[in-house]
Amino acid sequence: MLKAGTEPSDTLKKEIIDFVRPHLAGFKVPRSIDFVDEFAEIGGGKIQRKKVREPFWEGRAVKI
Repeated sequence: MLKAGTEPSDTLKKEIIDFVRPHLAGFKVPRSIDFVDEFAEIGGGKIQRKKVREPFWEGRAVKI
């Protein structure tokens, strides 16, 4: 969740990637960032990862 008053933008995406780059191995640096309003959760606040991943796997034969 973004801090109050912070709006998602391409500039913010670039800032986040530039911030993590020196702290992570190259293959762990995200290629892209997507902002969402909320995650699909189950009881106990756990995130339903399958539902979060679904939009990224649409139209692909193999899903990881």
